[in-house]
Amino acid sequence: GEARAKAAEEVGGLSKRQLAEIRQLLRSPPEAVKRILAACWLLLHCQRFKDKPISAVRFDEKTDWPRCQRMLVDEGFIASVLSFDSKQLEEVPNVPACVAQNLGFSPPGVAPKARPSLRRSATVPVKPPLDLASVLRASEPCAPLLRWVQELINEHNERMKLSAELTDATAAKAQAESKEADAEADLAEAEALLARLREALATQEAMLEKLEAEKGAAEKALQDIRRLDSLGTPGKSVQSPKASPKAKEMPKEKVPVPIELEVSGTLAVVEQKLAQCGVPFRRADAQVLEGDPRQALILPRIADILKEHRGKLKLLLEVSGTL
Repeated sequence: GEARAKAAEEVGGLSKRQLAEIRQLLRSPPEAVKRILAACWLLLHCQRFKDKPISAVRFDEKTDWPRCQRMLVDEGFIASVLSFDSKQLEEVPNVPACVAQNLGFSPPGVAPKARPSLRRSATVPVKPPLDLASVLRASEPCAPLLRWVQELINEHNERMKLSAELTDATAAKAQAESKEADAEADLAEAEALLARLREALATQEAMLEKLEAEKGAAEKALQDIRRLDSLGTPGKSVQSPKASPKAKEMPKEKVPVPIELEVSGTLAVVEQKLAQCGVPFRRADAQVLEGDPRQALILPRIADILKEHRGKLKLLLEVSGTL
């Protein structure tokens, strides 16, 4: 960030005399100087500790201090500070955590048992936090290095915090999108179900309308049949001629005479047409339209047949036997 860049510019502003002053302290440096230089060496060489646990991230005074001395003597030390890419710390988060703990401003979430230090053995007490005042007392030119390390650690911590928040936000977004997709699927299913229900309702309404029409036609046919019954032609009474008087005879016992009924041609045609309709009517059943909708549908046809042959129906009675 801007604060880290400003601190790096302060390091870049160190004169050769100030650098020489720091180098003169390398053989027997004060504790504050040694701690800040060790922090600089760990950060600038952070890739050494890639994919290693935090317990392996440590500054060994016996092996690493000579390397730190060579780093300060190298003419490219200032250039390495100015060109350092702080994003590479994301690949080795244990290094800035180790440096922060060594300097006394460890980030939250780090267990105390994993805290490395510059001490030679476990019997040496943990060093107190390193502040700017103690560094200025030990070596004023080292103050810009302390500010650069502090701002670098702060920037890394802030970046990691934002990265965690971004991860959480991404996960929340994915979850929300999943819920939205599920809701859209549920909505589509509900709309499909509603469409099927509407279609079924329309079919039922069409069937109901058809049944209402059939009912109306059946009722009309029934009315026509009743009207035909009321308009039937009464039969004419025929008087038999008077027989000539004969002599009185003894009355004979009446014998039952069988009567044969023959259907004339006109009635046969009516019977044939009614049979062609194919709708059964139970014998001796005075009620129709009960349980058989076909009767209701055929009644208008029956009425038309009866209207067509009304007045033409005849019955021929023949009497056989002895009166």
